[in-house]
Amino acid sequence: MAADPHAAMLQAALALQQQGNFKEARRKYESIIARDPRNFNALQLCGVVALQQEAYRDAVKLIRRALALRGNDAPVLTNLGIAYQKLEQTDEALECFDKAIAAKPDFASAHHNRANLLREAKRPKEARESYHRAIALQPDNALIHANYASLLYDGHEYHAALQALDKALALRPDYHTAYFRKGEILLELSKPEDALTAFENALALRPNDPQPQKLLGQAWGALGRRKEADIALRRSITLMTATEKKADRIQAICTAVNTANLLPAIYDSEAEISERRRELLAELHRAHDLLAEDCPRSAAASAAFKAVAYGSHGFYIAYQQENDIEPNRLLSDCLTHMLAIPDRPAREGPRKPGPIRFGIASENLYRHNGSSWALPWLKHLPPDYQFFSYAFHGLHDDVSDGFAELGTHRRLSFDAGSLAKTIAAMRADDLDFLMLPDIGMTPSSRILSLHRIAPIQFTAWGHPVTSGSPAMDFYLSSDLMEPDDAASHYSEKLIRLPNLALYLEPGNTAPLTKDFPLPEGRVLYGCLQSLFKYLPRYDDILPRIAAEVPKALFVFIEGMSPHMTGITRTRLDAAFAKVGLSAAEHVVFLPRMNGAEFDALTRQMDVLVDSLGWSGGNTTLGATEAGVPLITCPGAFMRGRHSYAMFQMMGMPSAIARDTNEMVQKLIALGQESERRQAMREELGQRKEALYADKSLIVALDAFLKDQFAKL
Repeated sequence: MAADPHAAMLQAALALQQQGNFKEARRKYESIIARDPRNFNALQLCGVVALQQEAYRDAVKLIRRALALRGNDAPVLTNLGIAYQKLEQTDEALECFDKAIAAKPDFASAHHNRANLLREAKRPKEARESYHRAIALQPDNALIHANYASLLYDGHEYHAALQALDKALALRPDYHTAYFRKGEILLELSKPEDALTAFENALALRPNDPQPQKLLGQAWGALGRRKEADIALRRSITLMTATEKKADRIQAICTAVNTANLLPAIYDSEAEISERRRELLAELHRAHDLLAEDCPRSAAASAAFKAVAYGSHGFYIAYQQENDIEPNRLLSDCLTHMLAIPDRPAREGPRKPGPIRFGIASENLYRHNGSSWALPWLKHLPPDYQFFSYAFHGLHDDVSDGFAELGTHRRLSFDAGSLAKTIAAMRADDLDFLMLPDIGMTPSSRILSLHRIAPIQFTAWGHPVTSGSPAMDFYLSSDLMEPDDAASHYSEKLIRLPNLALYLEPGNTAPLTKDFPLPEGRVLYGCLQSLFKYLPRYDDILPRIAAEVPKALFVFIEGMSPHMTGITRTRLDAAFAKVGLSAAEHVVFLPRMNGAEFDALTRQMDVLVDSLGWSGGNTTLGATEAGVPLITCPGAFMRGRHSYAMFQMMGMPSAIARDTNEMVQKLIALGQESERRQAMREELGQRKEALYADKSLIVALDAFLKDQFAKL
């Protein structure tokens, strides 16, 4: 630079740039370029300033001019790649990073930025290779470790992600973002106590950052500490709206809507369920009225509303086991107003010619209960459809690959910054149908359900409860699972597909064999559902069984957080004590486990006790295939009638109780008589084939779709 006649001005511009005065720095660089259009340093540094100003097209022009003078400069090629990446020109960005690596194979920054690009493009295998190369070249770079952790997080490799973050924090103990991401992962791992510590560390470094403050509230909520959770959210909204005139109104709306996300996963008593239900409805009505009267539209209000909306799912509403049209309608309407979602037609012009275009979208398009059941639906439809699948994740397994093989597969991002682009990409495919299989399981499914993307939109029983959204036209359900008054449970038009509305195939993998710490000589009653399915109103069932079957041992699986297990223990202690028995003698909680271990545990049970009000689905199917006796009692809503429908389809009324008293008697009889258990095992083996390969479902689904398509 010393030989450059403009060296002094370059140094002055560089100093301004390093101080963050990008406007003045760029003015000086441009002055040099005007005098000397072939000044490489001025061109490439001016391009960097344009990057820092987020003037990405200017950056591309300037950096390309610099590269015309010196084409194999790895750092400059990398900067051009970053500019293209910001412009979402993935192919051009990748080409730049590859050229930089070819020019200088040991340039860690090029490998790192290449990895970041590939992670954003949902190409995790290639991204992993680039991260490994970058780390090998620059193992003391905390940012690379932290970004690699993000890739691992995307792939649900949570423990490996934590290890990468710990490496980043060892290198940079003041790394705020690493603490923040660590807290997110610990929440996913159901370790809210540890997540609290991570968020508190992030806040100690940046006390005025609203994001960790908001997630701190989620951690408190996961611990059942509603008061602390509400305080944390209020602080977060206060930080976002510090200069906003309507800050109090924005906070009131946000905290009221967030009530749906602060519902307990598990309850101490029936009285608590009633109280929380009244509070939920009152708060959602309050938010609805505030939004209808005057919905703030400032930048601060938008940021606050998005912070709440993009954490909203309302998952636990359904576990109060009531008719959920009202709360879900209110929640959908509030979120629609908060996000200013326009009311627009799915098509603004004529339909493109061609076959029926069917789309399915979910964050769970992999081996997940929310959507994996939908793959056989689509696989077995006749070849009259063009399929589009939209996955909001970076996971790859046999189910995700199966969805991809159906037709056009897009891996898209789903967050506040990418939503508009994602919706536009889906609308550009000119779908006739859009299926959202699991509305209410994730914020992405909830938010997507509020948009009109296809002329015909429907959901189904990935999360067996109404969406409450006027943008969802139909709810496709099981005829056998729905009660007579089922239409009154849905805001959508209910479609009753034949039988279970499932196309099932028997398992084709060798079962895992595993020993569990269970005593010998006991009658093992499996209570293997998630703890939040067990309501206090049914706690007396187990001690009634134990009173007649002294060797009964009820096997539970621990909750997603310790307080869930603690509440269940306390309730069962009280229920057993009422009849003079000790829960400690009859109840055991096993640690949480993976799917293969769960199947192995199921096979070791003598009897399964179906969860009342929200029965087993996949659990019952697994038990049926393994030949494990089970007794069920149908509930008032579809979610409490999964097992009932399966036994109806198999023609096994002996497994169905009319009420809880008969259920208890049937469970006692199975516990007392091993011959009765063996007879049921044999009957399950003989009858389970009735559940498999239900072609009538596919015929009915195809007929429904074509009938609706004909009306377009």
